[in-house]
Amino acid sequence: LNQNSLRTYLKRLKKQGLASQTIVSRLTDLSEAIRVMEPGSNISLLKSLIGNLQKRATPSRKKHARIQAPRKIWHACLTFMEQSISEIDSPNLIQSSRYRDAMALGLLCQRPLRRRNISGLILGKHLKIDHGHWHCHITGTETKDRTPLSFHLPQTEPFVRVFNYYLTVIRQRLLRTSASRIEMLSALEGPLWISTRGKLVSDHAFYYSINRISEELL
Repeated sequence: LNQNSLRTYLKRLKKQGLASQTIVSRLTDLSEAIRVMEPGSNISLLKSLIGNLQKRATPSRKKHARIQAPRKIWHACLTFMEQSISEIDSPNLIQSSRYRDAMALGLLCQRPLRRRNISGLILGKHLKIDHGHWHCHITGTETKDRTPLSFHLPQTEPFVRVFNYYLTVIRQRLLRTSASRIEMLSALEGPLWISTRGKLVSDHAFYYSINRISEELL
């Protein structure tokens, strides 16, 4: 890489009308591609350019204006789930999937995890109940920075009520099985989040589900 080739590429990106943050992302992708395909290449000039552009880059969208407080998100989720419990005696698959998404968003706003970690939670492996309290443990081999995570799920009465309903009624409905009893919670195993096909919700599907229920409730 030389200054002329970088200057030409940068002009081309700007001609496309790309936002400054997007241009930085394109150059970062280029840097990673060269690093992988040509390990011996000198990309110091490219790294310097990326660093300078990052300092001047400005977001094209005011994302901060769209951020909601965790308490507000949880209240919206809780209201939706409590209404579902009171109004729907036997939820169908679509109703169950919407409750599942509200439950997932409600948990996510109180226990923020990477998408892959929260979408891949397994009962009996990551989540275990002890004396009525759910504990989550994710090993270092499953986290991005290789640091294990351990925490309790919220223990407030409203959370416990709607989470237990998800486990005993909603999740069972998605699995096409009969409702479970509270006393059987410790015996539950398998993916926490179940799709309408009765399988593990993929992390991509989880992402879109969270987007969809967020727009609906907020």
